Amino acid sequence: MARAAQAAVGQDAVPAPASGRAVHSGLLCETTQLAVEVDGGGHEDPDQMRHDAERTRWLNLRGIEVLRIPATAVLNNLDGVLAGLNARVSGR
Repeated sequence: MARAAQAAVGQDAVPAPASGRAVHSGLLCETTQLAVEVDGGGHEDPDQMRHDAERTRWLNLRGIEVLRIPATAVLNNLDGVLAGLNARVSGR
């Protein structure tokens, strides 16, 4: 998955920083200023939702758009997710 996602967003994809910590599940493409987050079920927890919102605001303030993809979509439709990601990046 990581290699496929990196291929979809570009070779310069790197982990995204937030609040002085690395984003563990995120991917940032500096060229397109797009961060991709794959959110599992734990992201429905209120504390996690607040943390996600804080990280999103931090990235948005730096001109980076955040695209959240449910983990179930990645597991059940990886080709569709990658096609959508490729289309999103191609339009930037």
